[in-house]
Amino acid sequence: MILHQSDSVPSEASARRSRLIGIVALIVTVVVWSAFFLSLRFGARFKLPPVEIAIFRFLPAALIFLPVLIARRKRMLQASPVLMILMIAGAGFPYLIVAGYGLRFTPVSDGSTLLPGLVAVFVSLLGFLFYRRLISRHRIFGLALIVIGMIGMLHLSDGDPSLRLSDGYLILIGAAIMWSVFTLAFERSGLQPIDGAVVITFGSLPPLVISILLRGGPNEILRLEWGSFLWMFVAQGIAVGLVSTIAYTLAIRHLGATIASLAGAITPVFATLLAIPLLGEIPSGSSLAGMALVVTGVVLTNRR
Repeated sequence: MILHQSDSVPSEASARRSRLIGIVALIVTVVVWSAFFLSLRFGARFKLPPVEIAIFRFLPAALIFLPVLIARRKRMLQASPVLMILMIAGAGFPYLIVAGYGLRFTPVSDGSTLLPGLVAVFVSLLGFLFYRRLISRHRIFGLALIVIGMIGMLHLSDGDPSLRLSDGYLILIGAAIMWSVFTLAFERSGLQPIDGAVVITFGSLPPLVISILLRGGPNEILRLEWGSFLWMFVAQGIAVGLVSTIAYTLAIRHLGATIASLAGAITPVFATLLAIPLLGEIPSGSSLAGMALVVTGVVLTNRR
C-alpha cells in the first residue's frame, strides 16, 4: 500500500507537468494564429498568391529542420505512410492553398472565426465517426454553443450580407475539415511534435516546387520591398511555419486532439480583442455575444 502511494506521486506530478506543457503550447498556438489573421490586414497590400506565401511558410522551416530530418528520419519512417500523407495534406501545402484562396474571398474577421472554429466541431465528429469516440452531453452542449456563437458572429455582424453566400465560405469549411484530419492523423501516428513538424514541412516541398515551376517562378516575391520581405519571413516562416506548428503538435500530444483543436475556437475571440488596440476595431454587440457563447462552449467542452 505504501509503495502504491509513493508510486502515484510522481505519476500525478508527471500528469500535471504534461498538462501544463499542453496548456502553454495551446496558449502559444492561439497567440500565433491570432497574430496571423491580424497580419492578413497589414499584408493585404503585398498581393501575394497563396503559392508564393507557401515559400515563406515552408522553405525557412525546411532549412532549420534539415538537421532534425537527418537525425530522426528512421524514426519518422516507422510511422504509417497513410497517416503521414493525411498530415501533409491536412496541415501542409494543400491546406495552405485551400485556406489561402478561401480567405481571399472572405472577410478576414469572418474567416478567422469560421476556419479555426469549425475544427473543434469536426474533430469531435470525425473522432466519433471513425474511432467511435463517445461525445459526452456537456461536450455536445459546448460544441453546440461554439457553432451558435460562430453563426452569430458571422451572420449578425455588420457588413455586406452577400459575402456570407460566397464560395469562400465553402472553401474554408473544406480547409477546416482538412485541419481536423491532420489533428486526428497526428494523434494516431505516434510521432513526436518535432517529427510531425518535419514531416509536414518536407512533405510540402515537392508540390510547392512543382507549383512554383508551373507558375514560371516566384514573380510577386521578387517585387517585394526588403521590409515587406522581412515581415513575411518572420510572420510566415518563423511564427506560423515553426512556432505554431510545434506548439500545436505539443498541445495535441499533451492534451489530446479534441482539446487541442479548441485553440481554433478561442482564436477569433483573441484576434478580435487584439484588433481593438492594434487596428482600432471595436467589436459590435453581436460579435461580443458570439464570443461569449464561444468561450462558454470552450469551457464546457474542456470540462473533464
